[in-house]
Amino acid sequence: MPGDVPRGEFLLSRLQQQCLPLPDVDSSISTMQRALGYSTRKMLSNQDLRNLALDYLLVLRGVELGRASQNSAISNVASAVVALWSGPAIEQSIDDVLLAIHAYFWLENTNAVALLESLER
Repeated sequence: MPGDVPRGEFLLSRLQQQCLPLPDVDSSISTMQRALGYSTRKMLSNQDLRNLALDYLLVLRGVELGRASQNSAISNVASAVVALWSGPAIEQSIDDVLLAIHAYFWLENTNAVALLESLER
């Protein structure tokens, strides 16, 4: 995990309640593409999906997001990250992904490239 990611039980519980279940990857792709003004393509290679998530993270960095918008952004990126994993997602791993993406937006203690690299398996 990048930087110091706080793992408070209250924060984790809130993220689980507000960000789970994760949207399906096609919905996340569509949401991120629309937010970025990209043409809509459903079938993306892993590299294209990674680049989309990276662009989305970069565009949203430093933007004041309300809680609902931030939770939506966290869920969309988390869905893309889990889709990039070669093995099955486990609850503990998803919790770590939610916390790391939240820290990216809230603490701004890492950059987007480092965040995605730390979440890849």
